[in-house]
Amino acid sequence: NLVVGAPLGLFFGRMANFINGELYGRAAPGFRWAVKFPQEILPNSAHPGLSIDDTTRALVFEQAETMDPAVAAADPAQVPYAIIDRMRDNPELRSAVGEHLTPRHASQLYEAALEGLVLFAILYTVRRLFPRLRDGVLTALFFIFYAVFRILAEQFREPDAELVGALTKGQFYSVFMIGIGICFLVWALRRPVPKSTVS
Repeated sequence: NLVVGAPLGLFFGRMANFINGELYGRAAPGFRWAVKFPQEILPNSAHPGLSIDDTTRALVFEQAETMDPAVAAADPAQVPYAIIDRMRDNPELRSAVGEHLTPRHASQLYEAALEGLVLFAILYTVRRLFPRLRDGVLTALFFIFYAVFRILAEQFREPDAELVGALTKGQFYSVFMIGIGICFLVWALRRPVPKSTVS
């Protein structure tokens, strides 16, 4: 029963990643649904492949200071944060800065949909259709489907750590989750079918 509800927690976690501008997607020029993250103007970004180059960043800062008095008045160390803050209320600034940002896949939303909503729908449907399901089957399905969906969604996510061969770390660990899920499934199918509690 716990694993049926777990995908909803994953859904809200991925939505929070999107709102906070974390775990960015890969560059997606030409995609109409691509999104841009203003955190890209932050210097020395901890996220590999995200931060714009220093020349472009200096140009963005110069334009922003010219366009918005609040940015011009900000402490030099706080300029990028002031720009991000003012972009919410200044459409002209938002448009100008946006010209320098990279369109990216909304990988957080892809993961929210797959690992959250779709996985919840699968587990909930199985739970409702098969009330006498053997113990462990739902857990097995959770591990297997979560791992498969993670492997798929990681194709669109900018790797935030070194690759393991051709796989991202998320994909690499997901392979082990599939193995664990298969073990749960084998164990569950060897158990007796629970007796019905309906009289």
